Amino acid sequence: MRARLCEALSDLHHTAGRPAVAEPQPDRVLAVVKASRDFIMDHPGVVRGHGTRRSYHDRFRRFVVGLFAPGAAACDLPLDRAADAVGVPLGTLKDWLRTPGDDSSPDTSAPPDHRPELDPLLSCAQPQIATLLSEYEAWDGDLSSFCDHAREQLRLPFGRTFITEVLTAAGLHRPASRGGPHQAPWSRGSMHTGFPGLQWFGDGKQLRIDFRGQQFLFNLEAMVDRASNAAVGARVCDAEDAQAVIACFDEALHTTGGQPPLAVTLDNRPSNFAPQIDDALSCTELLRSTPGRGQAKAPVEGAFGLFQQSLPAPIVIGGKTDKDIARGIAQQVATAFFRGRNGRLRRKLGGLTPAQAYDQSSPSQDQIDEALKYILERRRREQIARQTRDRRADPVRRQLLGERLVLLGIDDPAGEVSLSLCGYSMPAILRGLAIYQGKKEQGTLPLDHDPGRYLGGIIRNVDAAEHLERTALHLLELRQRAGDLQLAPLREKAAAIRSAGLSSATASAFVDAALDSASELAFRFWCSEAREAIASLPTEAATPIYHLLTRSIAAASRLLRRQREHLIAVLAAAVAPVAA
Repeated sequence: MRARLCEALSDLHHTAGRPAVAEPQPDRVLAVVKASRDFIMDHPGVVRGHGTRRSYHDRFRRFVVGLFAPGAAACDLPLDRAADAVGVPLGTLKDWLRTPGDDSSPDTSAPPDHRPELDPLLSCAQPQIATLLSEYEAWDGDLSSFCDHAREQLRLPFGRTFITEVLTAAGLHRPASRGGPHQAPWSRGSMHTGFPGLQWFGDGKQLRIDFRGQQFLFNLEAMVDRASNAAVGARVCDAEDAQAVIACFDEALHTTGGQPPLAVTLDNRPSNFAPQIDDALSCTELLRSTPGRGQAKAPVEGAFGLFQQSLPAPIVIGGKTDKDIARGIAQQVATAFFRGRNGRLRRKLGGLTPAQAYDQSSPSQDQIDEALKYILERRRREQIARQTRDRRADPVRRQLLGERLVLLGIDDPAGEVSLSLCGYSMPAILRGLAIYQGKKEQGTLPLDHDPGRYLGGIIRNVDAAEHLERTALHLLELRQRAGDLQLAPLREKAAAIRSAGLSSATASAFVDAALDSASELAFRFWCSEAREAIASLPTEAATPIYHLLTRSIAAASRLLRRQREHLIAVLAAAVAPVAA
């Protein structure tokens, strides 16, 4: 044993501390510095910022990761020396080189850079504009850094807005769309300030009351005057139905001394088309708000917003009571809030409260006549829109929906639900009705759901799914016809890459092409080529190449996260296949 220990002593005994690291050769560091310099000069804009805060383009990240490939300039350099040579902070470099499986960076979801070629007809005779367009064609950074470059380095006297408009007009920049769907022309002018008593807006809001572990849902129905912003009525009822609207309107008449407004605006909820509402509100003109636009009921929606801010949600009540007492307490809370709101001084009302502005209002006959013209015009446009919808509605689908709504117990007195849903396809309507009836028989419908809207959501989702399926079939046929034209240049480029290098370099070139692809088809094609290239290598040679390529993929933050994950999964399956 002693002899054996003596033999092993030379390997077991070492001096304290870490082993000395050999100093890298100056030529290797210089090679890294020169390669970084040349890349930044050939790709302006890939590094942006000053001092310690910089941002880096995906191409620069992939270039730096490629420096650590086997046999590359920085493969044997310590990370601290390599970071100093490249000019990237050590922590940032470690983050780029870490294992992709540990990547927890957020997904940017930004599409890859794709700029169309500049149309020769757009070439400008103005030297400054021509300089702007030609410089942006060679720019590899983002638009913000280019605007700074144009002002500071090129000395062009243009602001960011002008530069963006010029590049967009030339087809070199495509701004992201931020706007919503176009507003229908007939929806404009749905509100008219006028004078107090001209127009009331009514709507409902759900109230949740928690009492001794029980939850009760009530509806808060309110009516707000447009000009004075006064809440003229507020009632708490069991549901948002015709009786709730009528009770709220009666209270509003009591508040204003029995003087009805010239018009009342309600939303397009099916219960608001009940004949009882037309009879109870016959003393005024009944208008409808624009569908899908909360701005059309801004006064009452704003009142509900203040109510939500003033009171906790849900309302918790202590003590011994039942549902009726809970509803009564909610009524007292709502009444107290709106009375207090009506007593607050308003600057836009000349220092008066909404209640004072309403009581002191005395419109002239000319104002009343002008307001009546506005109301009748609104009513005429609503009737035209309704008639247009009736003409375009399919009678068979509408009749089927009307019959099934009665059997399902869904309230639709004016046929508004069937009219709004008959525009969907017949298969979607049939499946949606069957799904709703099945849920109702099994008792899986939500307790607080709106039947008409819930059924409409089911039919809309089924119709969207069927539309996507039909679109997919036609899209596949069109893409197959156009496949040869699209794949021909890709196949030629792939053949050129194969004939230009070894299998390891070929796999890297295919991955770079996938990361730079401008379409989903090109991305899938290069993924397939990269899989075949790396699968042709022996396992011991393919593994280090796989690690290098996954680092490059992880650094390409501009590519969608799902695409990066798909590319890594394809390479992993090629390196280490398993039985299905």
